[in-house]
Amino acid sequence: MIIGRYDESHTQMVNLPQTRWKNFRNTFAASRSFISGLFIWIILAGVAPAVLIQNDTVNYIEGIRIFFYFPVMLLKQGASGISANVWQMMAIVTGGSVLVAAVVAIISLFSVKSITPYPPKVTEKNIDEY
Repeated sequence: MIIGRYDESHTQMVNLPQTRWKNFRNTFAASRSFISGLFIWIILAGVAPAVLIQNDTVNYIEGIRIFFYFPVMLLKQGASGISANVWQMMAIVTGGSVLVAAVVAIISLFSVKSITPYPPKVTEKNIDEY
């Protein structure tokens, strides 16, 4: 009766280091993914207008301004009022940053073992380590 009563708590305690390691792994991958996706988004937002519009007057700051001003343009002009070049830029920049973020997340999930190894289950022999 006592074993049945505390079996769930015992199982949680035995698996606690592994649960914490998995939470760390997911947080680590998500943070690296977000930072790299944001970094690529900023770079592509500056480069995409110069490539797609092919105009010497478009600079990096203007490209980033287009992307930050896009929601306002969408509300004022509607979807049909925005040029095809802007839609292409949005698709390329967003798709590129999401793709990079996904790849970095997958790589980070596997590379976290080099930072900290996967812990064993808690037993009577290693209980003092935890």
